[in-house]
Amino acid sequence: MKSLHVACLFAFALLFSLPASSEETFGTCGLRSVVNASGDRLSWNQSIPIKLRIHESMPSEFISKIKSAIQTWHTAAGRTIFEFDGIENGPAIAKKDGISVIYYFTEWESAKNSEQERITIYFQDDLVVEGDIRINGKDFRFSNGTFVESDSYDFEGLITHSLGHLLGFGHSPAKDSVMHETLSPGTLRREFGDSDCVSSSL
Repeated sequence: MKSLHVACLFAFALLFSLPASSEETFGTCGLRSVVNASGDRLSWNQSIPIKLRIHESMPSEFISKIKSAIQTWHTAAGRTIFEFDGIENGPAIAKKDGISVIYYFTEWESAKNSEQERITIYFQDDLVVEGDIRINGKDFRFSNGTFVESDSYDFEGLITHSLGHLLGFGHSPAKDSVMHETLSPGTLRREFGDSDCVSSSL
């Protein structure tokens, strides 16, 4: 079993850190896919819909935004991609445990304070079996409304982007896409670009 870590630095750019992996575009669609060291696309395959839990550390005002982000993927794909599996209780420890969870951390490594989030994907060969999303609530200010202040980041857009990485997608070259590699503070971007071809990429 191998794991892949994605560190997102939305403050100025989004860094896709892929040990022994990279991104490739398959077909004519602009939405890239994450591949393993052998060049095979990572996929959840028959595990879709993916059961996804929200950890109790998540502020209650953000839960509806996570559900909206999930619905954005369902709409774009034309089918159910994620299944909300309830609230995960207990210590906020992201680890390989057979459960895919979204966490909110108010403590973060000082050496990595430019990371807005971190996604870990566990895979065997080209099959993804589990993934966790960690949100850096210590060093970043998030907005949960339809207006994003100039010094904050849109939480719903962030989660929509994170879910894309959890699915095994890389970045989109389309600047209007929620999967584009950069996002400035004060920006509201929650939709996919016309060239992303989400439904045919899953």
